[in-house]
Amino acid sequence: MHRSPKARRVLPLALGCCLALALLVAAPGVAEGAAPKLKRETRQTYERQLAAGEIRSVRVNKKLGWLRLTLNDGRQVVYRYPPKSEPALVAQVEARHVPVTVVHPHPHHKLRYIAGGILVALIVVVGAGAADPTAAQARDGISASAAGQRAARGVDHRAMDACEIAVRLQPRASASEIVGEREGVLVVRVTAPPVEGRANDALCRLIAKRAGVGMRSVTVVRGAGSREKVVRVLGMDARELRSRLTLPGPSKNKTQS
Repeated sequence: MHRSPKARRVLPLALGCCLALALLVAAPGVAEGAAPKLKRETRQTYERQLAAGEIRSVRVNKKLGWLRLTLNDGRQVVYRYPPKSEPALVAQVEARHVPVTVVHPHPHHKLRYIAGGILVALIVVVGAGAADPTAAQARDGISASAAGQRAARGVDHRAMDACEIAVRLQPRASASEIVGEREGVLVVRVTAPPVEGRANDALCRLIAKRAGVGMRSVTVVRGAGSREKVVRVLGMDARELRSRLTLPGPSKNKTQS
């Protein structure tokens, strides 16, 4: 299957965007997966719980900036602390002899930045290619040249010579051969039976071989269902066709003595 130049340029961009979006969707899920949906505590509540000894353990997430508190009754709550206050909070909790675990940023959160970089790079590259007038002109020139060649071939095909010849076909013969001409009609024998156009195909194949043209240049234009037919041959005139089929030239009027 052939694709247009525009489709070939858009397809990589679409695939790259899908990949980048997939990473962008998956990466926040990885990072946020470490932060369960827990009740958020205020600063006053957190300080009261710490002073009252109600906190069993603390888990610090530097990336998300929160403390996950496990209380003595088994409940877990979250306290989001102000920026750059994590060292002081850790020291405060450790002074109360509460176990503290510091969770370092998971490497998977970097996928978001990688995905964003891929997306930006694709947009820049494709945009630069689309905005480059030289590349666009080169593509247009190639397309115009190819179209011109196709058009030229089409004109040449329509301008080719063509001739028609009357044929009397004898199917189911012992051999496929051109017998000769009788009363201005070419007599041809083929071994194929007159079933589903097989005899006509054999006739066109034989004439094409003797005339030195392609099979598609020979067609039965009249009499496809009878023995008396008219065959058209593209690419030559009647005189050249008769010469290639080794037939005598057209009869001429005899001159009076």
